This record gives sequence, structure tokens and C-alpha cells, in this order.
Amino acid sequence: MAKMTKSQLKSIVKECLVELLAEGLDSGSDASPLKKASSSKRRERVRLEEDRLRQHRQKFEVRVDDAVMNVTADPIMQSILADTAKTTLQEQMQHEGPNSPSIPLMDGAPAGPAGSGINLDDIFSGPKQNWTDLAFSEDKTS
Repeated sequence: MAKMTKSQLKSIVKECLVELLAEGLDSGSDASPLKKASSSKRRERVRLEEDRLRQHRQKFEVRVDDAVMNVTADPIMQSILADTAKTTLQEQMQHEGPNSPSIPLMDGAPAGPAGSGINLDDIFSGPKQNWTDLAFSEDKTS
């Protein structure tokens, strides 16, 4: 067998690749019925999954809006809280992972075992009542 140069080998490989690509592109137009059926099943699964995700997102938004309306009557605060719950909180939960105890649950359940997170009650135990009285007193002066 005669020796082949590097450039000759490259040209043969290029020709083979071009032929393979051309055959792959041509076979897409006259694909077998089995491939067409699997492709339509795949499209159907994708469509069903998109519908399921859209419905889940709508339910989530309704739950967030209901929860925010129960927290405050101020429309600006409602907007801020709803936006935070829909964006920032979701990003934080995504980075923390599903088993992280640091994020409190919506139903008021404790966030995790004792000692997780930071408890500020001891730090501000005395002045906390003063701030509460000032913030929520009925007689406010401007």
C-alpha cells in the first residue's frame, strides 16, 4: 500500500464528512413513518409539558397574590411583596436547594431545626417593643 500524505488524508476525511452531512440532510425530507411518528409524539409531550407548566405558573401567581393581599392593604407594598415572592424568593430557593431548612414555609411552619438561621429576638429584646409601639401606634405625627 502506498503511503499517503497528511493533506491527502485530510481531503478524504473532509469528503466523507461532507457526504455524511449531505445524506443526513437529505434523509430528513423522506424520513420513515416511524421517525415521523416518534417526532410527533415528542412534540405532543413537549406541548403537554408546556401546558402543565403554564397551569402551574398560573396557580402559583394566584396563590402569591392571595397571600400578599392577606398581608397588607397597601397596593405599593402588595406589589413589592408579590414581585419579591415571584422572583427573588424563587431564585433564593433555587440556590438553597429543596432540602434547605433556611427558608420558612408559606403556611407558617418553622423553617428548620433549632439553631438554624439567625434569631434576632435576643439581640433586640428590649428595644423591640419600643419600635413596635412607634411603628404601629395610631397617633402618628408627620
